[in-house]
Amino acid sequence: MSEQPAPTDPVELMIAAFRAFERRDFDAFMSFMSPDVVMDASSIGVGIHEGAEAFRRVFEDWLDPYGEWTVEFEEIADLGGGAVFALLLQRGRLVGSDAEIQWRYVQISEWVGNVSVRSTFWTDIDVGRAAAKKPCRGESA
Repeated sequence: MSEQPAPTDPVELMIAAFRAFERRDFDAFMSFMSPDVVMDASSIGVGIHEGAEAFRRVFEDWLDPYGEWTVEFEEIADLGGGAVFALLLQRGRLVGSDAEIQWRYVQISEWVGNVSVRSTFWTDIDVGRAAAKKPCRGESA
């Protein structure tokens, strides 16, 4: 059985990383992250986390209470220079609940080669869109 080659386009890489996240395959998910990846979620109250271990822990803890979780890309665009803009909608159901939780946000991920080196998040969609237009994307709003 032949395996498909790994994606190299930053948009395809981001989609593949989120599909692994959705499956809760954290080893596969982390294979898309640099060892010194930075997660800047300060604008959504989650803080700044540096390094793959911290990044993985945040995402494992994020999904832990959910029995179901999906990610929908409402928009995704290559910003050039390895940066990807995504408007995402995450949906989930807490274990033991029938209620659906939705979270809509902007994420800009910066890729070097086949790994993400930084992801920045905004729940204010307009602020996230404005950040996508700035040449220096690594700053919080």
